[in-house]
Amino acid sequence: MRLIDADAEIARLMDEREVAQPGEKEEIDAIIYAITNAPTISPRPDWTPCAEGLPTPRHKGQQRQMYLVSLETGCVSMMFYEFNPNGYLGEGWADKVIGVVAWKELPFPYRADQKEDAK
Repeated sequence: MRLIDADAEIARLMDEREVAQPGEKEEIDAIIYAITNAPTISPRPDWTPCAEGLPTPRHKGQQRQMYLVSLETGCVSMMFYEFNPNGYLGEGWADKVIGVVAWKELPFPYRADQKEDAK
């Protein structure tokens, strides 16, 4: 899986290359090489890529919910998802500046009385 449409980007660069100056052609070739040889990622089963779907309300009338999100910067954070287009945050992720690439439900809180948490 790639976070960009590599084929479309390479096609765009090839179009640019046709009208590029000689020194620019080598730079474009280097970019195409980097895209072609960039590693791909396999989505982890516990994360949902935003390209595959966005959160849905758990019950009728639910306004928003907090999720764990993976950001395009490579950081992980918590963020609200607003289900109501007329809501306080406007429909979608609360932060409209930093792109969310994947999300997952928040884990249950730690409980020392549960055997699997007390390890």
